[in-house]
Amino acid sequence: MAKEEIKTKSVIDSLDDLMSVVETIDQDTIETQTQTFPIVQWVNGQNGMKKVGGVAYTGGWFISQESAGSNEALPGWVKDTLTIQSGEEIPGFFKRDIQIAYLHKRLRWRVTDKDNKSLFFPWNEYKEAKEACESGKNPSGNIQILCWVKDLDVLNPVVLTAKGLVGAEFTGNRTTQGVLECFATRVIGTINNALRAKGVKKSFPWRAFWMTIGPQRDAEGTPIYAQVGHGKATSPVTLPALIGVPPRPEVNEVKKLFVEAELLGILNTIWEEPRSTQWAEQWDTRQQSTRVEPAEDQKPSIVLETNDVSNIGDEEIPF
Repeated sequence: MAKEEIKTKSVIDSLDDLMSVVETIDQDTIETQTQTFPIVQWVNGQNGMKKVGGVAYTGGWFISQESAGSNEALPGWVKDTLTIQSGEEIPGFFKRDIQIAYLHKRLRWRVTDKDNKSLFFPWNEYKEAKEACESGKNPSGNIQILCWVKDLDVLNPVVLTAKGLVGAEFTGNRTTQGVLECFATRVIGTINNALRAKGVKKSFPWRAFWMTIGPQRDAEGTPIYAQVGHGKATSPVTLPALIGVPPRPEVNEVKKLFVEAELLGILNTIWEEPRSTQWAEQWDTRQQSTRVEPAEDQKPSIVLETNDVSNIGDEEIPF
């Protein structure tokens, strides 16, 4: 025991020279390890792909093989290849609608400066982001949602990501409810109001109920395409919507969406874990475009800021 104490003391004493040096380091320059999760990306459908069908026609969700890791199949997802604007083919998996249990979200503005570098600003700094934009351009919004996707336990939790006009459909605006607000009022509002009527004072969080998100379509299931852009530079996009919940649902309709007590317990734990809260807080500070490697104990994910895959379904429309 005495030898161990001497050895430990020697190791500590050997740091004396470094202790004085570390005091000179600007702590704002310290590298930080960033928590990453597998990415689930929104992709736009195209009317011209009607004969092909599937997500290529309707729009929906895509997971790259890189994010899926060694999984050669994902339950309920169709394995195929996505061709992006550069012509590169990205192998992965498609699904029109997904059911998620919401955990956290984060939002930011992305701009390109005069040196063609990407800069990222917190959501409450639109004015500063606008000032940093190249002349004549506007910041583009980006939303990401940390969630648990039903039947995707081999990857959960994952991050949904959407940008521009597509992202705006999640957040909504002053005149239009977005996907998240529709869920909050129709599902969470309905069940918590019913509990109040029974004299229950506590409320359920969003993560307690499934939220189904898929592309907008009419009553016959035909995709609805929105035209974006100006003049000749226009293109059709398929926007996300809350699926399967009417504007004024009955309590029993909402009750069926409960994730069940066992899974809710798991979600409660994930919600408060440092990896989740730190992920949500990461966009609260300004950032430049840098590549972030996933932690060793995490599944691979697409690095959106520096990879061409970041343009999958990315509509650079300000919101």
